[in-house]
Amino acid sequence: MNRERTDMAARNALPKADFPEPIGADSLIRGGAIRVRGDRVPLLSGEIQFFRMDPAGWAGALDNLKAAGIPIVSTYLSWRRFSTAEDRYDLEGRTDPKLDVRRFLDMCSSRGLWVTMKPGPWICAEEKNGGYPDWLVQERGLQALGADGEPLLGYSPPFQSPVPSYHHPAYLKHVEGWMSAVDAVLADYYYPRGPIILVQLDNEPCMTFHDRVFESDYNDHNVSLYRRWLEGKYGTVENLNGIYRGSWPGFEAIEPPRSLGLSRLEGLTPYFDWVEFKELSLASHVAKIRDMHLANGVGDVLFTINYNEHPQLAVPNDWHALESSSGMGGFDYYPKMPLTEAGLRDIALWVNYSRVCNRLPWSPEIMCGSWTFEGNEYKPGSLKPSDFEFLYLSCIAYGLKGMNFYMFADRDNWVESPLSSCGEATANCASVAQAVKLIAGEDEFEQLDRRQDVAVLFYRPYARESFIASSSPEPWVLAGHRLGRAYRRFKELFETLHDLNLDPAVVDPWVSTRGFREHRIIFVPGDTYMDESCLSALEDYIQAGGRVVWLGEEPRFDAQFQPLRRNYSSVERAERLVVEDSRSVCAADVSRFVEAAGIGPEVDAGGGVKTVLHTHGEKAWLFVVNCTETASRTTLRFRDAGFATMVPLTGGRDPLPIIDGRASIRCGPRSVMVWDLLRPRP
Repeated sequence: MNRERTDMAARNALPKADFPEPIGADSLIRGGAIRVRGDRVPLLSGEIQFFRMDPAGWAGALDNLKAAGIPIVSTYLSWRRFSTAEDRYDLEGRTDPKLDVRRFLDMCSSRGLWVTMKPGPWICAEEKNGGYPDWLVQERGLQALGADGEPLLGYSPPFQSPVPSYHHPAYLKHVEGWMSAVDAVLADYYYPRGPIILVQLDNEPCMTFHDRVFESDYNDHNVSLYRRWLEGKYGTVENLNGIYRGSWPGFEAIEPPRSLGLSRLEGLTPYFDWVEFKELSLASHVAKIRDMHLANGVGDVLFTINYNEHPQLAVPNDWHALESSSGMGGFDYYPKMPLTEAGLRDIALWVNYSRVCNRLPWSPEIMCGSWTFEGNEYKPGSLKPSDFEFLYLSCIAYGLKGMNFYMFADRDNWVESPLSSCGEATANCASVAQAVKLIAGEDEFEQLDRRQDVAVLFYRPYARESFIASSSPEPWVLAGHRLGRAYRRFKELFETLHDLNLDPAVVDPWVSTRGFREHRIIFVPGDTYMDESCLSALEDYIQAGGRVVWLGEEPRFDAQFQPLRRNYSSVERAERLVVEDSRSVCAADVSRFVEAAGIGPEVDAGGGVKTVLHTHGEKAWLFVVNCTETASRTTLRFRDAGFATMVPLTGGRDPLPIIDGRASIRCGPRSVMVWDLLRPRP
């Protein structure tokens, strides 16, 4: 069996009856922008959950959203609220006027507003059961099970409930009934006949935040799918036993791992397979919901999916696989607020990885206001409008191209939004104004891009290893190898380069290697294993003139811990960054490599102030980000001496001259300034 392929061929190995192949994304997104009937629609939306508001407030909420310059309304449909009995629904307001979805959509359409519709089946949203009906979660046979064989209690108090097993036939039958009811009522409201242009499939696929390595799902049906998947991947049990160093009599005898028990590094392979199956299982669940809509005749909208934060980036919610199973994916931005320097690093990482995985870096949910419920109450006044503005502008600075303000209107369990639960504007409306101005006000906004000379390699197996290691309360060390160390080095390298104001990119060879040559240096946090296709890609990059800086051990094995079949110049010719295991990566460790290559910030500010330059053709925008609590006077030093003037795009400042490649500015505390850079007139 070709060992080089087994760790990359999971999607093709899945039984197609249960894991349908993804389809091509809709044509509504072209050239990095949403275009409806040829016109650009800025990817800006505001969340208004109409069924949690008094209908008397719908008109005011929609009018105020449009007045804010936001072209799209985003809303959920809570399966639980619209369910009158098992597999029976009211979507027309017969039992409660709040449930009249058609009336709400008519009001959107009459105002020229587009719509993102999100019918679940799970919605989270601080709803009981996360929006699952009571009758559904109480059905014992379809419940997801933990490693102990007991029903998994997902979400969090006070909304906690059992979790359905995503691929159980009984669960899917109920989902199909719900989606059929939704699509029948909304048939005339889907694009091109109506205002619904985006449809979200499920919500943050994660077994309701309980998808850690041994948390879920051990339902018998899911375990049988796992065995079938292994058979599709390895072909014969003899091949599997050769890789596992095992003696399984047949695939039907294999059990998924239920706890961590390792004595040697190569024993990771069965755990890697379990994590890979979890990743593909989540993506397949999304694909099945998509196919239900397609079967109902909903085919001209853009299907979307959102991702939630995990301790390990994009594991087990594989961002690229989830987008491939829907149409367009995006990460939900909920950093710790007010935003800190650590939070700014996280934002830079999230946006940069989204640039690798997704057709458009955007946020299906970005925090706007705050949740509040029993046990997690919000203290009034804890966050100011300026805190949210700083979040939004920081995200745009690092490359975010669209956002859904969640929530734009208050409702139960949510406060401090731009609109009240009655749809009236609040003082917090100001928080979104500058972000809307930048995104909606520039027709070529999506084309503005950054030059990134430095990149860090994200290698999925290392993230999976860290994910597995996190199940242990204590560090897990095997023959001197501390599980998760390569992923830790990945984070440290990215954060150090960010702190040096170098705006590092992220490259992922399991998604694409085409972008490698855009970067002059790629830092690789390596370890004793790496698949040969990744090593070959690095070899090609070096041969094309790129530089690899290697931190960590040299690979001796592939990703299934089989000896590498040859030596790779990607390792032999790489420059070495040596950092003791007991020490973190720091600026002194990496500076000598970037300085030797003549690499530095395109605009240097000093003093901890970050700068990010976006360009497209003759257009150039400079973002100046001060994440500290103190104001500072800063001299900007431009590598491109051709700029003459800085014209402010945010704030009430006067234009500033750039003299001999320098300009002096005052950076307010916790602020983002955006400048349009102009060259001298001919």
